[in-house]
Amino acid sequence: MLKTVFSLFFFGLASFSFGQQESSLVILFTGNTAGKLKQDYNGWGGMAKRVTVIDQLRNQEKSSKLYLLDVGDFLAPDYLALKTEGRLPVLLLSELNYNFVTLGNHEFDYGLDILNQRIRELEDRGIIPISSNIFRSKDKPFVHPFYLESVLVGQQKRNILFLGIVDPQKIRKLIKEQLIFLSPEAALKKYL
Repeated sequence: MLKTVFSLFFFGLASFSFGQQESSLVILFTGNTAGKLKQDYNGWGGMAKRVTVIDQLRNQEKSSKLYLLDVGDFLAPDYLALKTEGRLPVLLLSELNYNFVTLGNHEFDYGLDILNQRIRELEDRGIIPISSNIFRSKDKPFVHPFYLESVLVGQQKRNILFLGIVDPQKIRKLIKEQLIFLSPEAALKKYL
């Protein structure tokens, strides 16, 4: 049974709950934040609002196995994110206890050296970066290509697989020359 706990919040915050109410799986995700840390002129978004909604959902779903992930474009191009070369968004993701992030095209805006630093910072804070279609070499993924975990939902054990795919068409040529990008189809075929 699929139960939508919260369907959509400006930057893509959503939650889906599978299983029994007393033992369910909840996946919250944000996406395409583009480093926007403050509300826009319409009052949409911003980290303060995100914290409030995430805290409310965590309190509401205390008996659930809950994952929080960002599906890409969390590092740039907002002014505060740019000024800190993505350090501030990493700190905020850590404070919110994100489990995973997937890489989007804006994660590459600072170049590979800075992105590699942000990836280390994420990992040091327990946040797993995932990308299923980016490789440093033929056999060496750029970051974790997937995350697989078995969880108990109700009385049943379920395997949960997290993949992340970035559109290679949106990556700058300079970056494409330094890494190997699989098509989304090839990445899915490789891991499914």
